[in-house]
Amino acid sequence: MVVRNVDEMWMRLGPFGRYQWRIVVMLLVSQIFWAFHVLSSTFLARAPPYHCSFLSNYTFNESIPWVEDKNGNLGPSKCEMYVYNSSGERLQAPCESGWTYPDFNKHHSIISEWNLVCQDAFRSGLTTSIMMAGIMVGSWKVSEASDNFGRKLVYLSSTLLMFVVGILMAVLTNYWVFICLRFLMGVAMAGFGVTGYVMRTEQLPPNERIYGLFVFGGMAWNLGIAILALLAFLIQDWRYLQLALTLPALFTVSYYWLVPESVHWLVTHGRYEEAEAIFKKAAQVNGVTLEDEYLQALQHEVSKVETQRKKMTVFDIFKHPRLRVFTLVTGYCWFVCSAVYYGIALIIGKLPGNPYLVFALFGLTQIPIDLIAAVFVTRFGRRIMLCVNLVMGGVFLLGAVVLPTKTSSGVDISWMITVAALLGKCCLAISFNTVYLYTGELYPTVVRNIGMGFTSICARVGGIIAPFIIYLDVVTKEVPFIVFSALAISCGLLFIAMPETKGQPLGDTMADVLEYRSRLRCRATSARHDSGVEEAPKVNGYTATNHETSL
Repeated sequence: MVVRNVDEMWMRLGPFGRYQWRIVVMLLVSQIFWAFHVLSSTFLARAPPYHCSFLSNYTFNESIPWVEDKNGNLGPSKCEMYVYNSSGERLQAPCESGWTYPDFNKHHSIISEWNLVCQDAFRSGLTTSIMMAGIMVGSWKVSEASDNFGRKLVYLSSTLLMFVVGILMAVLTNYWVFICLRFLMGVAMAGFGVTGYVMRTEQLPPNERIYGLFVFGGMAWNLGIAILALLAFLIQDWRYLQLALTLPALFTVSYYWLVPESVHWLVTHGRYEEAEAIFKKAAQVNGVTLEDEYLQALQHEVSKVETQRKKMTVFDIFKHPRLRVFTLVTGYCWFVCSAVYYGIALIIGKLPGNPYLVFALFGLTQIPIDLIAAVFVTRFGRRIMLCVNLVMGGVFLLGAVVLPTKTSSGVDISWMITVAALLGKCCLAISFNTVYLYTGELYPTVVRNIGMGFTSICARVGGIIAPFIIYLDVVTKEVPFIVFSALAISCGLLFIAMPETKGQPLGDTMADVLEYRSRLRCRATSARHDSGVEEAPKVNGYTATNHETSL
């Protein structure tokens, strides 16, 4: 039997082959670093207790007024103080001499370093939004570079940039320089995060992707969250914490020798000799004999795609109506998952409970849930799981709004709000993992990184606005949860009309994907045409099936 594509060649090398999984495990490290740096602002920008600085000849109560916060609790004002005029009359005024942080020696964050409080409080959220903007820009340009110049080059270059920028963030002392570096960190993260995911997708055949991408990818991400919480608990100074999150990336230099280029990318760029060498090495490591007919089939695949190969841009995924719809729906899903997931991550410190323990649970509780979800994704497919989990996540987040904090007898049950928020987060995390898997399977190799890059841009737009959605709690603390709930439910309903990708081989050319994606959505129609297939015409420069041109 002659193999027809690269995925079948991987299957010939043995399911769960040692060679493939060794590389996949190494690439999973990018998920841990992604969790470190995307969510690090939860602790780097954690707001410590503070109040206005006052003169030593006045007592605390003579200097600081007591006010009621938005939750109805009475406490010392953080942004106002008492001042006394020449006649001794006491007046309330904004802080005149800066701020005092009682826990400064125990907990030092960028907020206490640069006084990002009161009228400058928005600058704290800006650090997250700027990083998301960097990821958005990187997802666009770096992803195009990955499709045109190779996955490995972009992955390693981005990891090096992340390491250098992370060190500079820890040692430089100016806020605006820090902001610029956060942007560059976002660009680097787009390179090693998105490209690393695409490399893992292309390293595995269809029946193994659910484990390599969904299960183990999710476990690496959630392990990164738990490690971040532990490091933040042990290292209370934000500069040393930043160093601790960055230095481990140094060992990825070894990937230059240990991780090969994506065979899918080599095939679509006509580099048969390099692809053949990788498959021969994989066969040797896996203890499999690779017959010459399989390699000849691979060479035929190279010849096929060389005739259709051209330099692709983001505009190519919008040329065909069907791919345009797929891109818009998946883009909206990435936007929603990012806005809601990162929004909850930023809110988590304000929820009842120890912030380090709650944040660790934020990651650890997801690991067994991902294992269970993988069974359902394998059984029922990607589309159904996206629909169900997005809607359920929205319902749980709505529950965090309606649940009371105390019973009628005065018993504190505020922990139920934390549980509802964590359950909503779990559903959104499953959706995020699933849409990663779904998007990687939806696009062909020639535009896969571009498609992943565009949808990642949409996700970063969600990440950019997430801190500002949280600031809506100045109206009432329930507003952010209501917005997040509405986004999740609306997104889940959109996937009712989307195609399923479970068990399908990765397409290499645009024609491959337009053909079998059309067949998935037109199964009932195609059944009536099984007796014969006419030569397919061209649509927007790509070969399409009769079903494509009829829609």
